[in-house]
Amino acid sequence: MLIKKLLLPALLSIAFAASTHAETVAIDTSLNPIQAGTDNQGWWSSTVTNSNSSNDNYFTGDNDTFRSFFSFDLSNLSGTFKSATFQVRRYDQPTALTLGLFEVSTPASTLITTRTNIQDAAIFADLGSGDSYGSYAVAPGSSNDVLSFTLNEAALSRINAAVGSGYFSIGAAVIGPGIIFSGSTYEPGNFGLGYTQRLVLDTTQVPEPSHMALVGVGLLVAANAARRKRVKKN
Repeated sequence: MLIKKLLLPALLSIAFAASTHAETVAIDTSLNPIQAGTDNQGWWSSTVTNSNSSNDNYFTGDNDTFRSFFSFDLSNLSGTFKSATFQVRRYDQPTALTLGLFEVSTPASTLITTRTNIQDAAIFADLGSGDSYGSYAVAPGSSNDVLSFTLNEAALSRINAAVGSGYFSIGAAVIGPGIIFSGSTYEPGNFGLGYTQRLVLDTTQVPEPSHMALVGVGLLVAANAARRKRVKKN
């Protein structure tokens, strides 16, 4: 009985310590740029032409004239992620609005390398019409704010599917009137300063029980068997 009293708390402590290990990974749009010197982000319009091939501004809104994209290289990651947060610098938002984040089917390489001197209604539509990754009411604030948006289960599913294999992209569109993002003049892709948009991923790993815990379980079983044998003999 004494062995059981001493061993059980120790086993519970070992099991608790070994059961959960959390890891956080942050992936920036500046990681592994598809187009040299440009972060993996930008805007598309069906009515306005982008004349700057290295433009990684991410205008979003203005009567639904602009929609933006953000691509993240997940090819070097592994494991299964349990939560995801999209962090982005605000820059310009004079009024309250609703921001929608969406699944993107256009390849990341197409989003960033084919924008010069063209408009594309299909890509513009793609950035605001796929599966929803979340809809967010955003109050106006400082142009230097970094906003955080928790992505939903649909986004997590797409993220985990892209882990170890390629890029994961997010489309952003203002639902209704308003503009939330303007220029990214001081982003790393332009002048090497400022804040890079990022995807923050969290995973919870459940490792195999430690050797010490297995030995402890064996001792507990043996002690319990010995106690029962003594009781039976008496």
